[in-house]
Amino acid sequence: MRSDAELPAILSAGSAASAPGSTQIEMMGFPAESAVTGPADAERFLDWRVDNRADLIKIIVEDPAATEVPALSIESLAALVEGAHARGLLTVAHVVTAAAFDRGLDAGVDVLTHAPLDRALAPHTLERMRDQGTAVSPTLVMMRAMADARLGDHADAAFAVALDNVRAMLDTGITVIAGTDANETPFAPVHHGPSLHEELDYLITVGMTRAEAIRSATSSPAEVWVAGVSRHRS
Repeated sequence: MRSDAELPAILSAGSAASAPGSTQIEMMGFPAESAVTGPADAERFLDWRVDNRADLIKIIVEDPAATEVPALSIESLAALVEGAHARGLLTVAHVVTAAAFDRGLDAGVDVLTHAPLDRALAPHTLERMRDQGTAVSPTLVMMRAMADARLGDHADAAFAVALDNVRAMLDTGITVIAGTDANETPFAPVHHGPSLHEELDYLITVGMTRAEAIRSATSSPAEVWVAGVSRHRS
């Protein structure tokens, strides 16, 4: 964590762990060192991130049944999470399907990002998230952009699924924090800055009060990061 005393802290994971041949490596320009070949390779990846002063560990969790790109095994995911926690670092996972949420929970990831567009999260998944203390940053503004870019006439229905999933998270008592996944790619751009206002509007739409939405972008993330770091470093 690097910050001046009177300014917001900036946390960085740097390169995310993914499987060899992943979209992140083959199409998005992530370095080859970010590929984790199996559970035994997790320590090498984590040492590399620590040497590069990462504040947290990001992991790409894919659903093998829903993608043609390689996916990290549950064993590899668990090794990454266990090793990160041993180093006092939180883990954050990219998950975009309901099945990927379950894989992230199986591995014990601390924070799951995005909200499934494909189907409703099962009640037992929601209960596990609550019981494991898993926080979620649904990035609804990004899910809207992805639905529009990929799903054509089905975009509205798919995005409604994502909204319902976040409503269910809130009803279950899961910690939901604001995030945007802002980017400048032509495929599904989400603009830095203004997109956070859109995200807060979506969070209010799914059930947060205005005060809760403001906390989701301020004190709630701080509590997730600080409490999580303290827990894993104790």
